Amino acid sequence: MSSMSSVTLTRERNPRPARRPWLAPLVLVLLAILYGAVALWWTLTTFGARGSEEHDVAFVVAGPIAETVEAVLTESDETDLQLYGDLLVPMFDDWDSLAYVRIWDPRLRLTCELSRDLTVPRAGNGGRLPDLGLEASAAGMIERQQDSGWLQTITDLQGLLATQREVSMLLESAVDEGQSGRAVVSGTYTLQEDALKLAEILQRKSLPMESVLKAMRAVLDNMTGEGAEAVAAAWEAARRAENGLAMALVEHRITLDTLPALPASLANAEPGAHWPFLRGRRALLPVFTPVIGEVALAHAGYVEVGFYDRPLPRMLLLAVTPSIVLLLAALVIALVDRPRKRREEDMDEDEG
Repeated sequence: MSSMSSVTLTRERNPRPARRPWLAPLVLVLLAILYGAVALWWTLTTFGARGSEEHDVAFVVAGPIAETVEAVLTESDETDLQLYGDLLVPMFDDWDSLAYVRIWDPRLRLTCELSRDLTVPRAGNGGRLPDLGLEASAAGMIERQQDSGWLQTITDLQGLLATQREVSMLLESAVDEGQSGRAVVSGTYTLQEDALKLAEILQRKSLPMESVLKAMRAVLDNMTGEGAEAVAAAWEAARRAENGLAMALVEHRITLDTLPALPASLANAEPGAHWPFLRGRRALLPVFTPVIGEVALAHAGYVEVGFYDRPLPRMLLLAVTPSIVLLLAALVIALVDRPRKRREEDMDEDEG
């Protein structure tokens, strides 16, 4: 009797501390949520912006490069590597995602090569980059060039873009000189009307021209207004129409694909940090020169623009990997702790 009383008293004096088996898993889950939220936000902000830049390189940069090459080839059949270097090298400073630029003749012979790791223009066998699957990428484009309708659309878009640029230049001069009223409307209004009619015809050919048409109509509406503010508004609308036409021309003739692999030297030249999952993307555009005395275009070669690509879904998965590990650890602890808790409860019942 006395021994039982002493055991009972001992238990009452030294009660077993209450266990909190849920505490460790809860802490790990909270850490996983906190880390995941911060990591996803940073990754989405950083690489989402880079993804937008890569898209700009493909469309906003590749288009002007193609136009530059067309202007050079129209002036002379001879390749001026120094001129290409002067025109294209500054783009590598302006666009971190730009990896390389190559210019090819119609037979896919290299006429100029510039890359981030070698900004001295090279040609022919002097090029350092491998083929990078160019022939396969160009195959579909070569087939498209047999389509007279596709070529005619390029001719129409180039002519329309030239007209719209003339309208923009005239309105810019009017803004600089403080002109308004009939001094601006004369001649310029007719040019914009003609451009609008052709743009409406191209829209009926299923080209995405909605934003261009809206901007062109805004030009005409503002040109009939009074005062310098109306002229400035017309000029801004003309520039929007011009940019929309330039984008439509690029989208009509561009081919985008993923490079099979980035050369090591080019991957190491990527500015900033060498991010995981870095790969290359290519924009390929045919270039054309006008045929003298005819309303036609002659195929003059290709412009190939390579740029760095960092796939956002893979970067997001990498960002949340530590959170996934924390959640798995919380699950393991919770599962391991349940049998232990049961054993302790059984022991308590036996002792009772």
